[in-house]
Amino acid sequence: MRILAVIFLLTGMLLPLLSAEEYLSSKSFLEKARNPVGKNYWVTMEGKAIHRRRDKDNSESPIYVALRMFPDRTAAQVIINGNEGYLLGQKYEPGPESTSVIAMEPKPAKSKLAEFGLRPQDLTMAFMFWDFDKELSSERIKGYECRVLKLNSPSKDEYIHVYINSEYYFPLKVEWFRKSEDKPYRTGEFGSFRKHGDFWLVSSLLIYGPGWKTRIDFDKTAADFSDKSIPAELFRKIEGEAGK
Repeated sequence: MRILAVIFLLTGMLLPLLSAEEYLSSKSFLEKARNPVGKNYWVTMEGKAIHRRRDKDNSESPIYVALRMFPDRTAAQVIINGNEGYLLGQKYEPGPESTSVIAMEPKPAKSKLAEFGLRPQDLTMAFMFWDFDKELSSERIKGYECRVLKLNSPSKDEYIHVYINSEYYFPLKVEWFRKSEDKPYRTGEFGSFRKHGDFWLVSSLLIYGPGWKTRIDFDKTAADFSDKSIPAELFRKIEGEAGK
């Protein structure tokens, strides 16, 4: 059995369902969470994002996430509302150049993803590759013991606290902080998981901040190893894109 922790996806990580045999140092623990085994597969996740903001009507949009995992990197796509898309790349190493985000053309006049409080790289868990700062006191999340790590963004203008399951090495919660502030301005939490063959896929996640929250539910998921059939349109075109 394997478990796939994708947030905010949306990043995806394939993790062996094995207990830790020894207590690892902070950096070794983070390295294991960043570099799970079996990284040669594809994933698709499709559903809807529902955004709620205080004193405003709810807003809902379809969302699609695709991931193609290789031994040294991940290629991904995020599409929201059918007309806003991003192509992402993630090398399995920390550093300012390890994450790339390219907006697909044509770009909408207003970003629905930003309106919903999301970033494309949230969904590929690029934050896991931020610079290690220190380990904080362990906490329990959803009944699981988690090691809590502080990671700094490459630009040094924000940092996160990421709560990683100490037994299975996947993140259950992440908090974003602006530099020199001690209260998070965004929080992300994994919700439920759905079994698909040999994989467990994230089926819901919640991202929220003061006065707003966005829930993402994936009701269509698929995953397989690369030697099996990869969907012909794993990476899709967006509305208005040339050739569509």
